[in-house]
Amino acid sequence: MSLRKDTGEWRLLRFLNDLTYEFLDLSLPRSYRSRTALLRAFFGLDSKSKKFTESDWQRYKKLFSATLTRLKRKGYIVRQRTGNQFSWKMSQQGKKTIEDFQGDVLPEDGISRLFVFDIPESKRYYRDWIRIELVASGYALLQKSVWFGTRPLGESFLKELVGKDLFQYIHFFEVKDEGTLRNLVPEQ
Repeated sequence: MSLRKDTGEWRLLRFLNDLTYEFLDLSLPRSYRSRTALLRAFFGLDSKSKKFTESDWQRYKKLFSATLTRLKRKGYIVRQRTGNQFSWKMSQQGKKTIEDFQGDVLPEDGISRLFVFDIPESKRYYRDWIRIELVASGYALLQKSVWFGTRPLGESFLKELVGKDLFQYIHFFEVKDEGTLRNLVPEQ
């Protein structure tokens, strides 16, 4: 079964892989909204300016549950019972899928890179997706929509940017020579 990287299923599967133990503690109960708000923000479900109503809470809970069910049906995760408690665990197929995708993260080469994007609000989903991909590639946020990293971006990510017609909103710089600013300013 195939899994696309720009889906909620992919984000949840990667989250399960990276934070398995923390995830098991997060069962999304209403009394732990501070923890679930972070999880919803991780998946791009929250807007910083939005106040969540009870109906929002129920809708996101159903969405999350449905995503878990799809991952289970596709064989990426398994549900385990310990006593009267249930938990989710990555299956071997899920682990292999994550390993295959993580092979796309290239090693650091020491070249400083800036990734800058200005994507319109109408394509907000893509902004969130790009942020997730940059974090997964080891890039750090310098300021809003300006990211810094020391490794090349994966070929599949770049192809997806082209496929989603996002190149017109993106600038990517590599700093190969140190001290270039000093060369532009005459010494005094």
